[in-house]
Amino acid sequence: MWWFPLPVSIVLILIISIDVRRRRIPHVLTIGGTVVALAVRGTISAEAVFLGCLGVIVSAALFGAIYFFARWRYGARALGFGDVMLAALIGALFGPIGALWVLAVGMLLAGGYALWLRQGHPDRSNLTMPLAPFLALPALVALWLPAWRIG
Repeated sequence: MWWFPLPVSIVLILIISIDVRRRRIPHVLTIGGTVVALAVRGTISAEAVFLGCLGVIVSAALFGAIYFFARWRYGARALGFGDVMLAALIGALFGPIGALWVLAVGMLLAGGYALWLRQGHPDRSNLTMPLAPFLALPALVALWLPAWRIG
């Protein structure tokens, strides 16, 4: 489906811009995007829907575990549930294997930025950064690569 990356890209760009400004990811965008991604997969085959659902489960479980660990270890502001929902959206878009690659690249980018950010701040206790840009940017790149497209 040649047109599918365009609306998904708009949703991901909205998620990035809102998270950068407000440090929140609206669930209406992540849940709506997940539903649309699974619906588009439904026009392809039952196997595509199965892989999309499996991607949602794997990505949400992985980021859910990270979410609960981060809240336990670092407190309530460490990671938001919107990041877990964004991981689920990425799982719906790319399936379990593709989503793990996209999320791994995003976490590496976020880790590199966090290390760079910490270098310039003597008081490191109050540093925060949005995670959505680092998760959504690799997804945006992968969406426009023909090998990663749905269908």
